Amino acid sequence: TTTPKPKIPMVKVADDMNIRLAGGRTPNEGRVEMKFDAGEWGVACGDGWGVREAIVACKQLGLGYAEATMSTSIFGGSNMTKVVSGLGCKGNEESLLDCGHDDFGSLSALAKDA
Repeated sequence: TTTPKPKIPMVKVADDMNIRLAGGRTPNEGRVEMKFDAGEWGVACGDGWGVREAIVACKQLGLGYAEATMSTSIFGGSNMTKVVSGLGCKGNEESLLDCGHDDFGSLSALAKDA
């Protein structure tokens, strides 16, 4: 078997990270948009996005516990820049910036958005 390469801590590539939800029917749902340091808003590539990442995003947004998550483009954003790929959280982090990732920057991801 092939051992997956370890996740890179987000704090090694960015000092600051803002997130917001957009495209949802209510303020508590939608795609997760991210902005690192003074960069532009973008989205996470959906690969690796799961309930642990949603728990951390909801905590960071002050929304409490995540009920469900999906990796889909139903909330739009497929034309936005993918700014991070392969997010990996444990679920106890205070911010997505505390999680690991596979790739960072302007990405061309084929997976659905988070």
